Amino acid sequence: MTGLAPNRPEKWNRLLLGLLPIVVLIANLDALVWLITSDTYTAYLHPRFGLFLLIGTVILAGFIAALMLGRLAPPAGGSGEILSRAVVMLIPLLFLYTAFGQGMGGHAFSKKFVGNELELPYVFTDDPPPEDDAESGANEQLSLLQINQQMRTLQGKRVLTEGFVYTDGNMPADQLMLFRFAMFCCAADTIPVWLFVKKEGLETFEPESWVKVAGVLEIANLKGKTVPIILADTITQSPPPSPAAQYLYF
Repeated sequence: MTGLAPNRPEKWNRLLLGLLPIVVLIANLDALVWLITSDTYTAYLHPRFGLFLLIGTVILAGFIAALMLGRLAPPAGGSGEILSRAVVMLIPLLFLYTAFGQGMGGHAFSKKFVGNELELPYVFTDDPPPEDDAESGANEQLSLLQINQQMRTLQGKRVLTEGFVYTDGNMPADQLMLFRFAMFCCAADTIPVWLFVKKEGLETFEPESWVKVAGVLEIANLKGKTVPIILADTITQSPPPSPAAQYLYF
């Protein structure tokens, strides 16, 4: 029996060399398949890059198959080195587990906000009243990005949009901000897209509530900058969508 003891570390190394890399790679493959089939990847990556993610998944599956069939040599190194590599390869899974279900909220909005618009005070000038010939009933729902891009064309017209509520202690009681994040490539490069909402007798909403707003779009001047503002008729709260459905895309 004692003659077998020296062989145990070698068997352990062989087990690590043969199984651990495969198990870790299969876990990563499973996560990629789930991200693609559920469209959850769009919470982190622009949909236009979904094809590249799919190609990477196919390549990873082929690599795992080659390892399992013995077509590839196991990585060199001792058990400690192999464990270290496995831990590094598990970091993306740990990030996915901790970050899943968490979208960008008001804190990220205030940090990413460009300019000094959030400073005291909120004073609008040249804020015209709704035009008499504004269409009755909100038009087809538009995103905050579409409204910002087309605000001069939409001025004086009724709009319907949705987003998160942002308020702070500097904002008048009849105003709130509606915001979402727009993505160029991935979650790291998102920028805030926003507009103001104004309504007499405005209901108090919890920060980061998801609301739909209908009203007449006007253009206001805020500290020398042109900004869109909805003179709202109705503001209704609804459950927020999943993080994958919260982003807008350029």
